[in-house]
Amino acid sequence: MSERLCLKPEQWPASDRTSWELALDGDDEDLELPGARHRLSRETLQGYATGYGHYLAFLARTGELVEGETPVERATPARLNKWLLSLRERGLAATALRQYLVNCHAALRLMAPHADLLWMRRPGGRSLKRAIPGKPKSTVAYDVADILLHVQRLHASALMEKDGPDRRQALRDVALIGILVMRAPRVGSLVQMMMGEHIWQTSDGLWNVRFPKEDTKADSRIDYPLDEECSVWVTDYLRLARAGFPYAGKWEHLWMGMKGPMTREGLQQICERRTLEWLGKAYGPHAFRKWNRISAARRSPELAFDASLVQGNSVEVSAEHYAEANSLHAALRYARNLKEMRRQLGIKTQASARPRRAAAPKSGLAAKPDAPHPWLTSQRQRRSPRS
Repeated sequence: MSERLCLKPEQWPASDRTSWELALDGDDEDLELPGARHRLSRETLQGYATGYGHYLAFLARTGELVEGETPVERATPARLNKWLLSLRERGLAATALRQYLVNCHAALRLMAPHADLLWMRRPGGRSLKRAIPGKPKSTVAYDVADILLHVQRLHASALMEKDGPDRRQALRDVALIGILVMRAPRVGSLVQMMMGEHIWQTSDGLWNVRFPKEDTKADSRIDYPLDEECSVWVTDYLRLARAGFPYAGKWEHLWMGMKGPMTREGLQQICERRTLEWLGKAYGPHAFRKWNRISAARRSPELAFDASLVQGNSVEVSAEHYAEANSLHAALRYARNLKEMRRQLGIKTQASARPRRAAAPKSGLAAKPDAPHPWLTSQRQRRSPRS
């Protein structure tokens, strides 16, 4: 047991295992605190158990897993600090360290709801981001209009290929990445999509996507149509590719892999493989959510707010994105006004005084603030009568 990196709940000490089972099922004498199974999703509880299981495995490896201690007694600042240091030595980033601590704290809160554990989330009265700072990340914000060009080319080339595994995977990737680009749903919601439950075809031939509130992080239902082009991609995948995947007939999952329904790891690999091919660098599925929001913000603050809501963010987060987009457009207006003032006064900047050289545009890097955002385009198409 001392060699394991994570202990599963059935491998926990008796006191921890009993507390966890009670937290999941609830206490019949405390009607105000129902069991966690009735309040949280299975994936969320699994994440909490994994975080706490990593902590218990560390205590077992270091000889500090005392059998008679309660879960709260095990959580001491000194032990947690050594645990985080060991995780850092394994090469984990600050984001992963914070998430491990958050999950461990959440598991302890379920097992001991009345214990004072705030110090785990705010060590020294500071936020976790300040207590466990990470390195600044320089991320290229690709415009979704550029990504859509790559998706369109992949779709066209796939239709010209003979039927086979490569063609089926390409058509699947087109529909999958197309939905990521156009709607940017959460990874967990996208992977678990079921035929007839999360996606269905309407009478006008378009596809509609719906995620019930229990499948969303913000606990609110998401319901939206796909635009005409994205609907064609989904139709081609279902008509020409899905049935050819092994075990496709045994599952109702929308997205299929070569060994069965697609997993989060499979989605990660698809996104990284395609973006490496298109952009020269591998990006995971979460990058599409950021690109979708930033592309919307480049066009208008109102569209940034709408895109954030469509992505399943809370109203508070959407309002924050709206404020950020307002600041961006204020800066753009200020720059335009300043340029106009300089022009009227006859002031030339150093850059405008020297002759310009035409630079070849880099594919995928150019921002297109004047091009319509796919979300806005799809809504216009949805409202317009079909010819």
